Formats: sequence, structure tokens, C-alpha cells
Amino acid sequence: MQKLNSYSQSPNQDVRSFCSEMRKLFSEADSYMSSSMKLEFLLAKVNPIYRLDLLKQKPKDPTEFEAMARDIENIYLAQDSNIRSIISQLNQNEPCDSTLSSSCIMKNGILHKLIALTPKSKLRLSVPYLPSSMVRSLLTAIHDDPFQGGHFSVDKMLSKIRTRYWWSHMRQDVQSHVQACVSCQQYNYSRQKKPGHLQPIPPVATPFSIIGMDFCGPFVESPRENKYVLVVTDLFTHFVTASPLLPTLLKLLH
Repeated sequence: MQKLNSYSQSPNQDVRSFCSEMRKLFSEADSYMSSSMKLEFLLAKVNPIYRLDLLKQKPKDPTEFEAMARDIENIYLAQDSNIRSIISQLNQNEPCDSTLSSSCIMKNGILHKLIALTPKSKLRLSVPYLPSSMVRSLLTAIHDDPFQGGHFSVDKMLSKIRTRYWWSHMRQDVQSHVQACVSCQQYNYSRQKKPGHLQPIPPVATPFSIIGMDFCGPFVESPRENKYVLVVTDLFTHFVTASPLLPTLLKLLH
């Protein structure tokens, strides 16, 4: 019984070996130990990261405990260290970061991110927090797959992903994936009108032979209701003249 009381699952020990070792200790301590007592020992000795989820699922016997614990372990193994850190803080009574409780929640043992579909929307959608190990597979399926993907642009991919998944640096990862796609670089072409050729200005020989004009504003309205300024520059001497524009004159110029 002393070995059983002092034993607990180590951080690097998997659930299978932990349960196997516990069965040996049960047999050595008391071969007639009841199933309910074994379950109490298992819940007390299991990794604390898994314990909270197991208590919520309420296993009825050691066999069901092992099956549930292995399922929880598989979920954690698929998650990265950042997700494990967030889950650990959420399981605390007082999270270190107060924003976590308002931006992340746990649903069915999986971490979810609360997102707003539009900047002004008060309603928030909960989507799974995707582990970093699954990001590459997801991007390949959405962008490259012949059935689901369509070699979409960055914005179109983001619109498809953000309502179903979330992870840190989502836009950067999507942009890098699209830019690294060989097919997109070979066959996609710009549908925008090509810019025109620049028209060089000939050398200026005399003052005020060529001038440049531009509008500046809007500025803070003056007592005479002026908001815009007409700037005239002599391209030979670089002499600048600034004149306020009346609202009525500005409408005529436009």
C-alpha cells in the first residue's frame, strides 16, 4: 500500500503504461480491492492535466477510466504547447491573463476561440483553436485539394477558414502558403489594368515656363469657411505659392 500511495503518473508517462503500473500496484496492495476504490486511486494519481476532464466525464469503473483517459491524451498530443498553456490557465480559478476567459472557452474537451464575424458585431462565434501541427494539412486541403480547394486568393481562403477554425498568425500562414504555390505563380495573372507609362517632363529653361499644381486638404475650417489649399510650384525656381480655395470655387474645379 505504501508504493501505491507514493506513486503518481509522471509528465512523460503515457496513460497506457500508467494504468498498467497501477494494476500491478493494486494487485500487490490488495488483490480484493473494490472497483470503486481503484477508480478513486486512479483519479488521484493521474496527470493533473487530464484529471479535470476525467472528473467532468465521470468514469464508472477503471476500464472506462482508461478509455476516457486515452481519448483525452490523444487530444492533448494533437495540440501544441501554446494550446496546453491556455487550457492550463483556463482550468485555474483565476487565469493569469484575464482576457483568456473572455476570448477562449472549452467545449467538449476542445479549446475554442470566440471571434466576431464583423468588427462592429456583438455576437461572437466559437470555432476550434487549431493546433499548429494541423495548419499545413488544413491549408493544403482548402487551397490545393482538387475537390475542396480551388487555388483561392488569400482573402477568399481567409473567408472560408475563419468561420470554422482559428489559430495565431492565420493571415501570415495563409499568405505564405499562397505565395509558395507553384501553380498559382505559373498560371495566375493580374486582372487589373496595367499602369500607363510615365511621361517625363522636359528640362525647364526659364522661370514659370512649367508649373505644377496640387490640392491639399481638408484642413481645419477657417473663419472664411476655407478647408482646401491650392499649391502652385514653379519647376525651375521651386518657388511655392499657396492660396486658400473657397468652397464654391472648389466645386467648380471638381
